[in-house]
Amino acid sequence: MTNSLLPLLMAHTYRRSDFSYRISLLRELAEFAFFTRRVTTIETSVIEDFLATTHKNVSDAEVLNGLAGALRTLTQQTLYDTLAELETGANALAVLTLSVPVSFAEADVAMIGEWVRREVVPMSVLEVVVDPRIIAGCSLVWQGRAYDYSFEQSLRKQQKPLQAQILARSGASGSIV
Repeated sequence: MTNSLLPLLMAHTYRRSDFSYRISLLRELAEFAFFTRRVTTIETSVIEDFLATTHKNVSDAEVLNGLAGALRTLTQQTLYDTLAELETGANALAVLTLSVPVSFAEADVAMIGEWVRREVVPMSVLEVVVDPRIIAGCSLVWQGRAYDYSFEQSLRKQQKPLQAQILARSGASGSIV
């Protein structure tokens, strides 16, 4: 069961926090189905009932409807073991921490997440951190190593050549601090 749910969740889940949320959403749906509606299988009608009763958003509806086929095999007896295995699988994903100056739209996160999975490592997830100290660019942490592509870092690298150009144009001597 978990083997089929994790790839399905990964298809449209790129942030680590979204994995946690969506696993709790699955738990909420399953508990609604098995303990409130007392059904033995989670059919599409149960998902629709859950969404109407709980007033979930469009994104939640898309996720749950996308998992409908796999959820039919979930039972009350396998529920908690399956969720635990799913959490273990999600926690085993490689994490790329991306620090950016502003929050990104979901479409932008998806584009970056798809690129990382295609070009870096398929079994990965993003940890997006908004850091207003970054003026432009970003910084990354991958496998314990930091990479700084911020505007500030770029200026630091170019500090001496820029100072030399300013001094040469101004005709002054000395250093600029």
